[in-house]
Amino acid sequence: MPTLSGNEGGAEFASALIDEHYGEGGKRFVDPDCTSFGGFEVEDETCRFRYQAWDNFIEKSNHTRAFAEINGQWDEQSSYHFEGLWAEAAIPDWYTTPSFPPISPYDGTHLVEPGNPGRQAFCATSWEAVGFDSQDACFADDWYFFGRLVGNSGPGRTLSRESRTQRIAAAFDLDLAASYSRATGNINFPAEYHYRKFLAFRGFGGPDCGVGVVADATAPAGMAIADHDKVAGTGDCRYYNPFSNALQYAQQPGAAFENEANSAYAPGLENSPELLAWINEEVNLDNTATLEVVDATLTGTWIENVASYAIGYQFRHFDVSAFPNEPGNLDNNPCAVLGNKDCVEKAGPFTFTAGYYPYEDTQTVHRFFGELPLSLGDNLDAQLAASYEFHDIASSFDPKLAVSYRLSESPNHSLELRGSVQTTFRTPSVDDLNEDQRTSTNWVASTGGWKAIDTRGNDDLVPEQALTYNAGMVLVLKRANLTLDYWSYDFENVIDVLPYSRIADLYSEEETREAVKQYVGCADRDRHRHLRSSHHRTGAGQPRQLARSQDLWFRLALEHSVCGREGRTFQWLGWHLHPRVRCAGTALERA
Repeated sequence: MPTLSGNEGGAEFASALIDEHYGEGGKRFVDPDCTSFGGFEVEDETCRFRYQAWDNFIEKSNHTRAFAEINGQWDEQSSYHFEGLWAEAAIPDWYTTPSFPPISPYDGTHLVEPGNPGRQAFCATSWEAVGFDSQDACFADDWYFFGRLVGNSGPGRTLSRESRTQRIAAAFDLDLAASYSRATGNINFPAEYHYRKFLAFRGFGGPDCGVGVVADATAPAGMAIADHDKVAGTGDCRYYNPFSNALQYAQQPGAAFENEANSAYAPGLENSPELLAWINEEVNLDNTATLEVVDATLTGTWIENVASYAIGYQFRHFDVSAFPNEPGNLDNNPCAVLGNKDCVEKAGPFTFTAGYYPYEDTQTVHRFFGELPLSLGDNLDAQLAASYEFHDIASSFDPKLAVSYRLSESPNHSLELRGSVQTTFRTPSVDDLNEDQRTSTNWVASTGGWKAIDTRGNDDLVPEQALTYNAGMVLVLKRANLTLDYWSYDFENVIDVLPYSRIADLYSEEETREAVKQYVGCADRDRHRHLRSSHHRTGAGQPRQLARSQDLWFRLALEHSVCGREGRTFQWLGWHLHPRVRCAGTALERA
């Protein structure tokens, strides 16, 4: 409950609330019935929520599968093989928490005015319990609520998820094979409209109230109430009540109010199911992936008892798409205010759950390969092989040499030395190259909270390459076999996602902040902060250290990136694996 003039910008407003929440002597309190509803009170700071009651160990699921196979003969010298697969999996009632935590709790959305009926009832009965000198003092200022829309009182939320897979394949004696597979499914999350919570806290909530919002870049929450002729909390317009007097029972196992009614419950002040359903929404993403593969090989003998051969061709075509439902489509609603597209942070209209951009892409691969096994005497065998592969964006020729030599052999043992060397390459996937922003919510320890993480691909990526070799021995005895091998994998242009948690850790420390400053952009004077590896922006305000939950809308924007030319080397001797990662020119280094 800081003292504000009403003219603060986003950064000043957020800083005042942060200082009030975490600063010494701040005017803050926790609802007296926190623990009675099953919460865990952090003294004078917050009421922690327990997730366990709304997370199933194993979700109820239904699986259906069908498989068919046909084998036969074309004639006496040739045969055929056909197969088909159909599978479906469904989780009819995926169970999750009643609501998610606030991502942006210091922007003024959760305003609790003196006229809020829940606050009036609370001050009438509990003003002394939370440290006010009088009932009048309890009504003095605006309050700001730090918490979930629905907490320990429940109920949890359920959604339905499904996936389907179809595959057909055929193979013939002429070493010709083809397959087609298609996988579809959906992923969904419950969501809460930012602007509807903004309205409900101000007494204009509900599906029939008829009051809207307009975008306002100068307001801390990025929005303001539109012109209207309604009166807050009257008619079809409802207040959201954040106090425990809105709740009669808890759904947390073992809570005092699980089976005993809350004595402070005030009938008529509960948040109606209609109000909560109006605030809630479902973000759904339907995705489809198809893969077509054709293989053709030709094998034969070149020199009797010395050399045989195999040559072949493979065609692969991969097609992927993902389409969100209307509420979760960031092309249509990238900002908190529906229809607005001019906000700085385009993560969608919800306070925790992010939206998606529609996505379609394809990748085609042609591969030619050959292999020449050689028998060079009684003790020496070798293999020469090569592969030439070209994609939509790159191509590579990769040879291989493998050799084995029998040192000794008797009825009681055999001892063989073996080794190989080859190059390999991997092109960026369609996801690696997709530069559309994908936003998810992850725990960021440096901020002490859940934060929105923006990840995007990089269309400039080049293929990842590696030189691999190994050397070893095989000893075969009558009662035991012993193998000893050494492997080395030396990668160049490693494709990976920059680690957001590590970047945040480095940025939170003053001595390492400069090393990752290129990934950090500030807009609107610290109101929005995110990490990104391209399109850097700088703001006029001095960035503050990330600590606890002290940065409003702290956002991380990450990019699939190529680590330096040394790449990543794996060395493996027997059972020992030692990874080493270097990204040249940055402080992101682990030895």
